[in-house]
Amino acid sequence: MNTYTILLSSNSSNHVETLPEISLNDITTVGISLSGIDETIPPTTLVIDWGDGIIEEFEASEILGSNNVIPSIVGGKESAFARQLYDHVIYPHSEASSLSTIIQALITYSNGNTNYFKIPLNIDTAGFFDTVEDYKIIGIYESGSTTTYKLLTKKGYVVEMRK
Repeated sequence: MNTYTILLSSNSSNHVETLPEISLNDITTVGISLSGIDETIPPTTLVIDWGDGIIEEFEASEILGSNNVIPSIVGGKESAFARQLYDHVIYPHSEASSLSTIIQALITYSNGNTNYFKIPLNIDTAGFFDTVEDYKIIGIYESGSTTTYKLLTKKGYVVEMRK
């Protein structure tokens, strides 16, 4: 499985941005990092619409614990809310060769301001030739008019193909 991390950044608590389109290949775990966002005013909520029907909401108080509802930033260090990686598995379209969608992230601050990010995605479905690199040929055997190819997957499975 592939992984891809998106770093969101802003220099204020009132920011709107559409990021450039990201191209992914097949099933991918997409992570969103808030480590570049402005925390001069503490963020309180993150809502992510992953573009596949899944919407998740994260409260700073749940991540930081009930004793520390508003994150404190000391010496320019980011809060645990911003340090956490928010991830989700994105699947390609099951009946098409590609899927275009948009991830949306909304960060709400304690003063009511928001940061809004749109992240366009294009997910290509991997075909045989895209994934063939995951196999290593460990043997080719010929018997009469039949050729058998023995392949080893990265996960240790042996696959035989006959021609």
